[in-house]
Amino acid sequence: MNANRNYKRTHSNVARFLVLALCLVFPERQQGLSPAAAIEGVASTDGGAPLPGVRIALDSLTRPLHLEAQTNMTGHYTIDNVPPGAYSLSAEAKGFGCTIVPKVVIEGGKRLKQDFEFLHSRGKLGCPTVSKTSA
Repeated sequence: MNANRNYKRTHSNVARFLVLALCLVFPERQQGLSPAAAIEGVASTDGGAPLPGVRIALDSLTRPLHLEAQTNMTGHYTIDNVPPGAYSLSAEAKGFGCTIVPKVVIEGGKRLKQDFEFLHSRGKLGCPTVSKTSA
């Protein structure tokens, strides 16, 4: 009888552990939320040269959330773990200026690509233009 009680207690503890482990591995399922997404892209000059050190900022249009990244030596940036929603996206490069994409919609579990091309104008550095957003 005592062995049966210990057997049930052990299985109950194992079941609790498995539920806890699943909640830690898949937290969005536990809370009923959509899985996080990401946004990535490349910042370059109009001649195709990569621009390192460009500050990329993502600001939610519906809640107080601000995420940032900086481009690496190849001009690439990634912002991971972005909750689904509507955001404004900006890129700022020293000597080139800045640009704002007023609204990007990020869907749960997807990767959005947004590149930035910074233009040279008559030998002077100008404000960048934004290339097309793609999913």
